[in-house]
Amino acid sequence: MPNLNCWARRRLGAMGLCVLAFSAIPLAAWSQAQDIIITMTPLSWPAGKQRIDALTHVGGWEFRSDEKRFGGLSGLEMRGENGFAVTDRGAWLTFSFDRAPNGVLTGLKHAQMALLRDAARQPLTGRSADAEALAVAPGGRLAVSFEGGHRIEQYAVVDGETLAETAAPAFELLPRNGGLEALATAPDGALIAIAEEPPRNGSPPDAAQGWRIAAPWAEGETPSPFRLDRRDGFAPTGAAFGPDKALYLVERRFHWMTGVAARVRRFPNPDFASGDLGGGEVLATLSGGLPIDNMEAITVEASQDGALLLTLLSDDNFSGWQRTLLLQFQYTPPGS
Repeated sequence: MPNLNCWARRRLGAMGLCVLAFSAIPLAAWSQAQDIIITMTPLSWPAGKQRIDALTHVGGWEFRSDEKRFGGLSGLEMRGENGFAVTDRGAWLTFSFDRAPNGVLTGLKHAQMALLRDAARQPLTGRSADAEALAVAPGGRLAVSFEGGHRIEQYAVVDGETLAETAAPAFELLPRNGGLEALATAPDGALIAIAEEPPRNGSPPDAAQGWRIAAPWAEGETPSPFRLDRRDGFAPTGAAFGPDKALYLVERRFHWMTGVAARVRRFPNPDFASGDLGGGEVLATLSGGLPIDNMEAITVEASQDGALLLTLLSDDNFSGWQRTLLLQFQYTPPGS
């Protein structure tokens, strides 16, 4: 794995927004964007469950596509009518949505998909293609974290030009299947990365490890470590900052006896310089009886009347037993 000062030039196929059906396409051709059709089916939400702790459910959908490379969605960003996502198999997706005045999705207009490429402009394959999270930075950049060879790569969203790659010695201590699952861009432009599992260096199991990379994420910038509480069997899988400048975290728990659960926590005014964010506040726990799945991504946007819109996305792991779900909730921060 390259050290922190090792930066590489890479490229990514440019994205458009037009949807068409298409037949099987060779792997090499998938380095360029291809139009795909995704169906967006409303979920049936249990009666009397609209309010879950501090969150109010306002919408939910299942996404499906006949394209075999669709699935495994792990990271998500929403910007107005547009959405961006990455997959466990090194694909990049763009969406264009119809939205109600409060921001809730009402339909899917367009979708495209492409493969992320390596320094030789070849599609990423195998473990190196396991993209887990993404974050949009000022200046039209996109950061993507990978679990196969723990690293963060930066791309230029506008023209598809890859800007840089970074890896730190601390990332090498992360478990093979417990890497950088959560990325978020802080209000000051810093990149926040949080691992799903503690590093293999004697770190306590009740603490999740994160790093702050100061803006502009420049070459030679040393990530500053911090911790936050990791409890009740939940592991971090996605993060986002809201307009209220708070850090929001989605977490996952799975047990063969009790099934899957998700939790959303909020960290108001996070003090990364202290090195310990504590436990934050639990906004909601989603579990049995609710149409949820392996929730791995979160975005937070302004809604109406001082409320925020939280969007959660699930990773189906390309499994026929799981689903790609997008859930939306409204939350009103204290003092709004």
